[in-house]
Amino acid sequence: MNQKKPIEDHPYEWFLLEEYGIDWKDSKKIDELLSKYKGSDRSGRFVKWVW
Repeated sequence: MNQKKPIEDHPYEWFLLEEYGIDWKDSKKIDELLSKYKGSDRSGRFVKWVW
């Protein structure tokens, strides 16, 4: 059985915010929040959790 990983489980990519369910107007806030978590696993799922 070939299962693909959900997009949220791949490394975070800024241009995929909408795919994570995050509105573009929150992109600046996301960058601010992520700056506090350097060295963390920064998957799309992690970004959604931080947001």
